[in-house]
Amino acid sequence: MEKENKQFQRALDYRYSAERICACCKKQLFGRIDKRYCDYTCKNQFHSVMRAYRREVNKEVNASLDRNYQVMMEVMGPEEKGVFNRTELQRKGFDFSSCTSYKRNAFGIMNYVYNYYWFARTNNKIELRLDPKAQPLPEMVLRRWMADLRARGII
Repeated sequence: MEKENKQFQRALDYRYSAERICACCKKQLFGRIDKRYCDYTCKNQFHSVMRAYRREVNKEVNASLDRNYQVMMEVMGPEEKGVFNRTELQRKGFDFSSCTSYKRNAFGIMNYVYNYYWFARTNNKIELRLDPKAQPLPEMVLRRWMADLRARGII
């Protein structure tokens, strides 16, 4: 019984303590023990700021992933695999620290960017491959991409 009284007293102390403050405006909270905001205005403002922050962070990450994907598409062309120089990929803007996932296998660590992956063969040679389990590019995208590469004189 005494243990339950101590727990109840601790809950009461927390409920009316100065520790419980609004996550947005920092005013003291009263009422429900799990309350985080003093009113709906603070709640909406807090979540709005958090969404804007996440959007900004995601924009940077997605830009880096998109650039990696563009470089891989450009150097691979219609091929399913190829070996390239690390410095050549870096010169084109490839960021080796950005990937969507990675897996370990006999080759080492395979770093994925959507449906492409790469792994280091040597210190300076990188092998790029198209994931055989991935869905192929739609025909319309492939035609447009090939036309773009021809226009730039790559093919």
